[in-house]
Amino acid sequence: MKDNQTYTSFSQAHLCAAFSDDLENPELKFHNAAAILKFTSTSTIHKVVFYGNKSETITGGNDGLLKISYADGAVTTTAASTGGTSITVQTDGAESDFYMAVIPVVFSRGITVDCYDSDLKLIATKTTMNEISTVSSAGTPRVINLGSVQDWMANSQPEAVDLGLSVKWATCNVGATKPEEYGEYFAWGETEPKGDYSWSTYKWCNGSSSSLTKYNTDSSCGTVDNKTVLASEDDAAHVNWGGDWRMPTDAEWTELRTNCTWTWTTQNGVNGRLVTGPNGNSIFLPAAGVRIGTYLSDAGSCGLYWSSSLNAGSPNGAWNVSFDSDNVLRGNYGYRDLGQSVRHQTFQS
Repeated sequence: MKDNQTYTSFSQAHLCAAFSDDLENPELKFHNAAAILKFTSTSTIHKVVFYGNKSETITGGNDGLLKISYADGAVTTTAASTGGTSITVQTDGAESDFYMAVIPVVFSRGITVDCYDSDLKLIATKTTMNEISTVSSAGTPRVINLGSVQDWMANSQPEAVDLGLSVKWATCNVGATKPEEYGEYFAWGETEPKGDYSWSTYKWCNGSSSSLTKYNTDSSCGTVDNKTVLASEDDAAHVNWGGDWRMPTDAEWTELRTNCTWTWTTQNGVNGRLVTGPNGNSIFLPAAGVRIGTYLSDAGSCGLYWSSSLNAGSPNGAWNVSFDSDNVLRGNYGYRDLGQSVRHQTFQS
């Protein structure tokens, strides 16, 4: 294997291995030995951490070694040891292209790349849920261009605001870049927006509210599994933002309702509630309405926000918080199939 190779173009960024199966008359055969992931960094970034959204093994452990085998004219790349589920690259503020070698793997739920500044503060995250294979249809390890950190920062996750409570709260909704933007709408337990929010399109049933296939405590509503809190893979905040981001539980929404001041106001022309915590810090929740079927209802007059908690007494629903100009309520209008709320999520302290 050749070390210290100088890459003169993106297409040359391959980790290659040379083998010969004839010791008397060696003719070296070059093969792509590992998949390569490329990204372009910027001066504000000093560390980048890459990982698959299902914690796929991508290196040979903490040392990052790969085991390369050659047999029958083909190269096989595997982990030299188990447990290497992430890669950390110290970019140190260099405005340059960087390359990461990984074992051939299919990222069935996509990837996440976290970017940190010189103080090791997370300031940008790139997440995609699309399936990504590092191997071509012909079985050859691929070179995959992940893009530019500068572009990721334009769509980075929001800051976490300390309101003086048990958890920190995000500055804006999932899918939004500003506090007053509505963001995306999600059915409960789904992680991608869609055009039709109804039982016929709901992921966790067979077409009706009485045929639930996951998160169910009542046999009359479908298959019982007694799961009452969303798993991380079904949590829209965690899937879309990565890291420690997640949806708030019903108890955490109750803490926010009962320990904060909720003021109906308008921010940059958008109606909503300014929520001020015991320490004086605030977040803004826009009145984003609810999606029912293919329609958006009550936008500008009502806000509905999911929790991660199932309504165990009526499992075709989940707990939420709803508000208008007069009231802030728990649990109103919580059928799971609705694109019921922009999910404004929490970050663990």
